[in-house]
Amino acid sequence: MFEFIKIKLLFKGQFHQRYHFTIRLSQHDYQGIYYKNNIQWLLPSPYKIISKRDIQILESTISKVILPL
Repeated sequence: MFEFIKIKLLFKGQFHQRYHFTIRLSQHDYQGIYYKNNIQWLLPSPYKIISKRDIQILESTISKVILPL
């Protein structure tokens, strides 16, 4: 679904620990924050180019990649 994903751990070992990720989708880079099985998209948001159903599939795929970390 996406071409690549880059994951970076933020605030390691602290109360605010989260994952920052960057994905490439349709030749555009999108960024988000993953925390407790929720994704908060940073601007620009992929909601403008793909459907809500496809966003759910994309977020599920991202969760499967990040959860084992």
